[in-house]
Amino acid sequence: MCEQPRPPLPLARNLESARRARRLTLREVARRVGRCWRSIHNWESGAVEPSLAMVLRLADVYRVRAERLLFEPSADFRASFGGDAHAD
Repeated sequence: MCEQPRPPLPLARNLESARRARRLTLREVARRVGRCWRSIHNWESGAVEPSLAMVLRLADVYRVRAERLLFEPSADFRASFGGDAHAD
């Protein structure tokens, strides 16, 4: 029996939305926070959660409050950037 993949957590969706809204690549974010791009990918997919200290660093990179990354529904988060945050 195969296990169904779990949907991304709100934090994971918000991290990806914020990165895309700022038009940053995984590698650019990784360089700015001192991690490899796979770490960023794992956080965005929900496979692993970043530490609170890293959430604060990411919020700084994305120029948002950490609370928005942690708690705001992703649809509201994307809309607050004035458009579709998934457009590249």
